[in-house]
Amino acid sequence: MNKPMFFCIGAQKAGTTTLNDILQQNPAVCLPREKETHFFSLPHKNREGVAAYFKKYFEPDELQACRVVGEVDPSYCFFEGTAERIHRQIGPDTPLRFLFILRDPVRRAYSHYLMSCRRGFETLSFQDALAREKDRTGEPFGRNQFSYIQRGYYHRQIETYFRFFDPSQFLFLTFEDDLIGAPEATLERIHEFLGLPAFEYRFDLKSNPASQPRSKMLRDVIFKDTAVKRLVKRLVPSMRFKKKLRERINELNSRTDSVTPLSGEVYRQAWQTYYSEEIPRLKELTSLDFSSWNKT
Repeated sequence: MNKPMFFCIGAQKAGTTTLNDILQQNPAVCLPREKETHFFSLPHKNREGVAAYFKKYFEPDELQACRVVGEVDPSYCFFEGTAERIHRQIGPDTPLRFLFILRDPVRRAYSHYLMSCRRGFETLSFQDALAREKDRTGEPFGRNQFSYIQRGYYHRQIETYFRFFDPSQFLFLTFEDDLIGAPEATLERIHEFLGLPAFEYRFDLKSNPASQPRSKMLRDVIFKDTAVKRLVKRLVPSMRFKKKLRERINELNSRTDSVTPLSGEVYRQAWQTYYSEEIPRLKELTSLDFSSWNKT
């Protein structure tokens, strides 16, 4: 790839879907046909080779016409080996930049927990799920679905990337102050960082909000290995169409008015137990102000 590239590597549940949907409006930015290819985080996909990455996930005409190529995939900050694969397969020949959106780790964990509940994977209370996390994340499914605490240790993830890339290649943002508090100014900073010309975006988007399913049966068809799901797979061969169908059914089946808010007591306990030492390390690595965090 002879054009500049960027990766928005995280964090999960920190507005990456919203950022992806905003950037998709700009023809100067070429993004994959589907958000979160997991190409660099999943070894079985990565073995296909980087040429397959561009052929499988990007439109050739858009690759030709764009100014910058990028991908938004929060698995890239968390799964081992991802930074090394990007460095080895993309880094040597391509000007690279990284965006990292950080969210209050307790609120991120709770949003992740609600997503696992919505998908029918989580049956424990939030406090019990945090207490049992180490016992449930030893295999791939559990590490993906139940890694509520671990994904919030941002300093470890950043330090891993700094072993392969220079800190000047990174733009660190916060979900609360930047993406939510000042979206227009934040997009201007992203544009400057990526070397993009000015563009008029629509910001009236709210992608992937916390919700609960209206129908558990429909939820299981989307997220679990059921007989109905296997039948749909046989009848609909197109992976792209199946993904759009799944997203649409999930959207229609979601209710945002039934989400239980995180209590202040549970928030404070989780912060003190798991993240009390996180802020000083993050400030040193990112030079960001995290004063909006650790508030109830």
